[in-house]
Amino acid sequence: IGDRWQLHVRLKPPHGFANPGGFDYERWLFARGIHATGYIRAGNNNQRLQHALSGIGTVRAYVNAQLAAHTAGAEFTGLLQALATGTRHQISRQQRDTLVRTGTSHLIAISGLHIGLSAAVGYFLLMFAGRRLLPACVFEFIPLQYLAASGSLLTALVYALLAGLAVPTQRALIMLACFAVVRLWRRHTDHYSVLALALLLVLLLDPMSVHLAGFWFSFVAVWLIIAALRYLPDGMPRWQQLLLMQLVLSLSMSPMTLLAFQQASLAAPLANLVMVPLTSVALVPMLLLALLVLPLSPGLFAWL
Repeated sequence: IGDRWQLHVRLKPPHGFANPGGFDYERWLFARGIHATGYIRAGNNNQRLQHALSGIGTVRAYVNAQLAAHTAGAEFTGLLQALATGTRHQISRQQRDTLVRTGTSHLIAISGLHIGLSAAVGYFLLMFAGRRLLPACVFEFIPLQYLAASGSLLTALVYALLAGLAVPTQRALIMLACFAVVRLWRRHTDHYSVLALALLLVLLLDPMSVHLAGFWFSFVAVWLIIAALRYLPDGMPRWQQLLLMQLVLSLSMSPMTLLAFQQASLAAPLANLVMVPLTSVALVPMLLLALLVLPLSPGLFAWL
């Protein structure tokens, strides 16, 4: 990642099948700003011009190498790399098929769930550290919640950069920033208005994202969560509310999945009911903590 190469290539305009109901390859390329496809041809001038300079690409490659080294080629190495840096080429075909059949592919695509979790981990760590390390007089000028909320946005940004700042990650980061800024300003704004603001900012940044199914999935999912929050009973325990919301979300998104991908998993509601809480409570927070301690203690990183 980050190397510069000189290559002799053969390019051609994008071309794909136009079968109704099939995958539209040309539109998929167009939405990502890819205007030509091709292959590398043999030639004496094919050479690396420059090795990767120090930067986020180098960090991502280092994290992937550390994960591979400390898991010793285990079958889940590719899944950990996908959750940590967004690189998914080490995931086996069998694992991909399992994710599709169970409707849990979204759990390894770093998007809203993961960015939100990274912000939550950053928020609680900063709240914990602030209460114990900062003098009380500091909070007379800046409330601790403000410091923690600002720091959580920074944590989410770092994780998004580590994940390669892919399009789903950008959308999640913009949505998180919109909701966080409104809370920091102590504005009593309708959640739908904040979501609409995030939608506007995403379209200003990348108008072509309307051609991607993930764009619609992201905003419809958040809209469903906001709608569900209004009708959940107040006296219901929080964990029951979360499980009920996850069940509603899985069932509601199934028709949209069927429309976008011509397939839907009957096991998705049940699989997500188990895997989303497990991912949220254990897997991603543990992985984020491991990434935080990697520069300080490779041993603790390997244990986590």
